[in-house]
Amino acid sequence: MNGIERSWVVAVSLLLAVAACGDESSTEAPESPEPEVPVASSPPQPEVEPSPAAEPEPPPPSGHAVARVGALLFDASTGEVGFEVPPLGKGLGKGLGKGPTAPAGLTVNVVGEKDGRLKVETLVAQPSEHHCAGTLDGLKDFRLRLYVSPDDLLPVVTEQVTQEFSDGTKLRVARGVTVPPGGTLVAGGTTVEVAVPEGSLGRYYEPSEPFSEKTEQDPLFSREGATLTYDGGKLLAEDSLYRRGEGLARFGTVNEAGGALVTVRNACLEVTAKTTNERANTKMAVPAVRKFEAGTEEAVGILGMMAKEEGHFLASPYGAAFAVGGDDEDVWGGLTGTEVGEAFGVGGLGLVGAAKPKFSVKAGTAIVWADGKPAGQVTSDHTFEAEPREQAGNSCFDVALTGEPTPTVVLCFAPGDVIRTEPPAVAGIGALGGVRSAGESGYGTGSGAGFGGRGKRVPRVRQAKAKVKGSLDKDIIRRIVRAHINEVRYCYNQGLARDPGLKGRVVIQFTIGPTGKVPVTVVQSTTLSDKNVANCIAKAVKRWKFPKPSGGGNVVVTYPFLLEPG
Repeated sequence: MNGIERSWVVAVSLLLAVAACGDESSTEAPESPEPEVPVASSPPQPEVEPSPAAEPEPPPPSGHAVARVGALLFDASTGEVGFEVPPLGKGLGKGLGKGPTAPAGLTVNVVGEKDGRLKVETLVAQPSEHHCAGTLDGLKDFRLRLYVSPDDLLPVVTEQVTQEFSDGTKLRVARGVTVPPGGTLVAGGTTVEVAVPEGSLGRYYEPSEPFSEKTEQDPLFSREGATLTYDGGKLLAEDSLYRRGEGLARFGTVNEAGGALVTVRNACLEVTAKTTNERANTKMAVPAVRKFEAGTEEAVGILGMMAKEEGHFLASPYGAAFAVGGDDEDVWGGLTGTEVGEAFGVGGLGLVGAAKPKFSVKAGTAIVWADGKPAGQVTSDHTFEAEPREQAGNSCFDVALTGEPTPTVVLCFAPGDVIRTEPPAVAGIGALGGVRSAGESGYGTGSGAGFGGRGKRVPRVRQAKAKVKGSLDKDIIRRIVRAHINEVRYCYNQGLARDPGLKGRVVIQFTIGPTGKVPVTVVQSTTLSDKNVANCIAKAVKRWKFPKPSGGGNVVVTYPFLLEPG
């Protein structure tokens, strides 16, 4: 072994000795550790991903809207009982609905949503609100809760729209005007073409004030050949614009070399239209009202002409009074209670009709449907002419939806909420003017006190306006029908014997042949629940004989009868 090898051996030996010493020291007992204190711990929780913030629910629909004509209005969100929105257009206020085009729908107030239908309320008489669609005039004193499908709402102008044209003319359209496809609007009865921006188009709107009819400008009078145009020559119909005397109310005039710009309005539309300078500057004096001495032929002639053209209540210089209605029903009354046609004369004053009890409900009274479900509330004191009928323990009335007798809806009230008012007794001569059957002669046998005492009431049969196609005068047909009116009343009496509250409208269509006989009659429509009455009337009409039509052709007549209990 050389020196180097010996040096490595010594070094390794020393290292092994040091390691052995270290192992011995490790065999000593370790110091006692301090006792551990147990720490309470919760079980492991599963990891949860942070959820996105929940989106707020959209607010329920609200605001005013327009339900289309023909839409179904239900008395419950899930029920199928209700009525259709009828055609509208009458009694809608000045400058609204008086033109050739009636409103496209019914204005309602949307207050919520339930079961997929909108909860709406009918509008009541509120002068502070103005709407450009129709309302149900017969329900103006009642606020009814109803339900309608959202699909039956029409798009409307939600913000006032103004459109200017290159020829200087301009349109301004109010909120609430319906917007049918194609851009042709009917605003207050006047048809115009205007593009409505998407931001001003929707289903709900807030009512606004009507365009004012107050003006200090001279009226705009008609002039032959001078029309009102806008947007390069589009004709503006003038029927439904505000009027002032014999002319149109105007709200500004600018005379130019090529013609004048004149501003005219109705409640929902303002148009700056173009016309001739001659028309814009025409001054026309309103004719003075002529006075006539009472009882002169001239006075009677003028009054007679007015009655023939428009329908007025007139007083003759001889003490009798009579009314000529514009609805094909002439009503007469004289000192002796003479009856003409089916009208029942009242003596003394010559007035038509007799005092009878009335039935009223006060504002705030609850309304229920015929099945007893809540329907709404009375908003203004209302008086009913007809006596109520009892139904499911309530007092119920048929209420016309519009100014026409039909269609109707049944509104009911708790019996204690209906107030019966008896007519006051009037002292005086009571024998004159009693009711008599048609065709009877002589004095009536009045049973009431005072002027106009009336005997037993009888069912009322009225004739509405007829449609005639053919060469036979409408007035002749009306006189023949009136001569047979008792046959219609007989049929109605048969129905009243089965249902004392029976009332409604029957429309009979019949053909008058070349000889004047009636070969064909059909019931075109009826609102009576008793169909036998309508069939009876149709059979009666088939027995009637009319004058021969001129030219020997056929005449087709559509004749409505309005039936009301006495």
